[in-house]
Amino acid sequence: MTVKPSFTTCHVTCFILCVFLFVGSTHGHLQEEWKKYVDSQLLYLRSEILQYVKDHSFILNTLRALNWHLLTLRKDIKQLDAGRRILKVQMEYSLTNVTKHVDSIEEKLKDLEEIIANHQQNTVGPDVDTLEGSETVEKPVQTTTAKPTTAKPTTQKPTTQEPTTPEPTTPKPTTAEPTTPKPEGPKLRLAGSSTGNGGRVEVYHNGQWGTVCADNFERFEATVICKMLGFSGGTIRVYKESFGPGSGPIWLSNLGCRGDELSLFDCRSGGWGVHNCGHYEDAGVQCN
Repeated sequence: MTVKPSFTTCHVTCFILCVFLFVGSTHGHLQEEWKKYVDSQLLYLRSEILQYVKDHSFILNTLRALNWHLLTLRKDIKQLDAGRRILKVQMEYSLTNVTKHVDSIEEKLKDLEEIIANHQQNTVGPDVDTLEGSETVEKPVQTTTAKPTTAKPTTQKPTTQEPTTPEPTTPKPTTAEPTTPKPEGPKLRLAGSSTGNGGRVEVYHNGQWGTVCADNFERFEATVICKMLGFSGGTIRVYKESFGPGSGPIWLSNLGCRGDELSLFDCRSGGWGVHNCGHYEDAGVQCN
């Protein structure tokens, strides 16, 4: 006896088959959707990582630039500090030079005042009262001058001569002209050494012995000095501080001789008494 399947069993079996078919079909679809979702998430993470890397590199570049600017600022600060120190030293040096120039100008003014005073004393003429006392007036000498007599034509009247009166002539008084003594010209000598062919150069001017500054004092000046003192050529050495400092005024400075002048006073110079030297710079020569 065979048992036939019932209607319900068939329906259940068909339902299970349909479920399996649906699950199989939906499982493939779910796998595809999940794969798409995972891929999208991976792409998003990749873009985020790339953006992070870009931001990180930008931050690193910014930090490097800031570090470079900081180093540049430090260098600039060091340069500014060095420039400030140099400027301070230059200002102190300039102030020192200005003070020295002011002092030298004051000394030159004093020397000029002394020169002017000495010049005025030397150029004062003799007293007028003494000249008047020394005038010699000659006494007038009387002289007689006779007028010529002319003879009249022969007449019986006697000829009479007109009386002649002498006219005195008074000579003009002669006054002696004042004679002012001529100022003595400048002289030259060597001092400060026992030898006769070397020493400190000293110049006599305006009634006083003085020295010569060694500024711009070279062999041409020494040659002219030695020839002026009667030495002929040879080796000429210029000494500075070798014969000791002199005294009195410093008459000449910044000489410019060519070497063929007959006298030191024919050479170019800054002028009598014009200098910026001390006696520790007095020049000397050694002639042969």
